Amino acid sequence: PNTICPPSDREEFRRRLTLARQYGFNYVRHHSWTPPEEYLDVADELGLMLQPEFPFAYGWDLPKSEAARRAALEQWEAVIRLNRNHPSIVTWCMGNELYNSFDLAPEMYRAAKRLDPTRPVIDSDGCSFKHQSRETLDFMVVQFGEGSSIGFQDGKYNLPADIAKPVVGHEMGYFVTLP
Repeated sequence: PNTICPPSDREEFRRRLTLARQYGFNYVRHHSWTPPEEYLDVADELGLMLQPEFPFAYGWDLPKSEAARRAALEQWEAVIRLNRNHPSIVTWCMGNELYNSFDLAPEMYRAAKRLDPTRPVIDSDGCSFKHQSRETLDFMVVQFGEGSSIGFQDGKYNLPADIAKPVVGHEMGYFVTLP
């Protein structure tokens, strides 16, 4: 946002999201936050697909005490209850780059499926192929190595033969991938 918090103006969100649609985007990942009601309403109207994320950005954001774990689970459930009637939301995501998952993830996963069994749930936007058996990932969001490969006919994006879940690329197109 251009301000300290997002605007609450539907027309501003309509302007921004219409521009994104004109550029060809149809899926928006919200890194570690859930947009406000006005944004969700406009996304519903425009037919965008959204992935809000609970604000566990990395391992250091995870709750440490039992009280913090209970509070996090209550907040997760509240976010889902509040927003589950928005057709634009297509995935519930618990956080960013929690590669090896976390202790509370199975309970959060079960809560999401109980409150909204219609949508896929992932415990992390960012995992690796070795995590495919994790039950808290309905699909995998894999960060392909950003090393010296740019992904053009070099095998960078080849999937292992035994992958049984859908795979989405995580944070693709970094400038560091260009020669």
